[in-house]
Amino acid sequence: MWNFIFKSCKSFFFLVLVYLIFTISIVGVLDKMNIKSFILSKNKNNEDGMIYILGNSHPECAINDSLLPTNFANIAQSAEPLFYSVIKARKLLNNCKIDTIVIEFTNNSLNTVKWAMSDSSLMRNYKKHFAAMSIEEHAFLFNNNPKKFLKTFFSMSPTQIFSSQKNIEGGYLFLIRNKIKGNEKPFILNATIKNRSFDQIKKNEIVGFANLLSLIKGHPTTFFVITRMPMHTSYEGLENEIQFQNCIKQLNKNKNCRFIDFLKSNLNDTDFGDAEHLNHYGARKFTPVFRDSVRSISSQKKF
Repeated sequence: MWNFIFKSCKSFFFLVLVYLIFTISIVGVLDKMNIKSFILSKNKNNEDGMIYILGNSHPECAINDSLLPTNFANIAQSAEPLFYSVIKARKLLNNCKIDTIVIEFTNNSLNTVKWAMSDSSLMRNYKKHFAAMSIEEHAFLFNNNPKKFLKTFFSMSPTQIFSSQKNIEGGYLFLIRNKIKGNEKPFILNATIKNRSFDQIKKNEIVGFANLLSLIKGHPTTFFVITRMPMHTSYEGLENEIQFQNCIKQLNKNKNCRFIDFLKSNLNDTDFGDAEHLNHYGARKFTPVFRDSVRSISSQKKF
């Protein structure tokens, strides 16, 4: 009996090993391929050079690209960690003619890697970006959430494995709500938080930023605009502002990268859906400002 159990386990682990090797091989091949059938759902005509906007719900709600020229495309998506925005950007660079990539980098971007490792994010994002991920990125997710990683990995069909290299999701979100009452207290950065050093940020928390920096350095002929979206004065996510500014200094050392800070834009309480998202009124006001700023800074690029 024990001999039978041993042989059964041995066969099972052998099959798992074969499946892993086969799938990882596919990933390696797809990562090198430039799939000609790649099509973005909108803005297919990019004769003037496309400008893609990536990030989570902040630019998703703040930038109404229907008010922008046709070579602008907002493909930001709610709850998308910086970890996956970088993978999406890399996928675009491998398959599209691109003039400029705009990537949102806000204070909470230093913390969103924990979203990438969460159960819900693995199920939602991992399948979509599977084929575009590097072996190191697969390994990072596995090391930090092995149980959910394996469950998600083995739930993928061959169709999902191949299609994840071709699909890009995201777009403008027309936000109607307004949760700002007008009596919110402005957030004040206290001395204790100010004195936190950059080294105190956990290693895992800056993986998304490290990947962003690597992407910029690895594509010296692409112009990257890193932006911080408008936030209400009551927004409490600025507690890591010192660390955030240290990251911006590192980004600005690259000739093909510029940072535009929209944090304190000239907007009213009625323009916010909540403390960190613009509603559709705010997006209508902010979008032309965003357009002009990106155009201006792009015209000054020298690399």
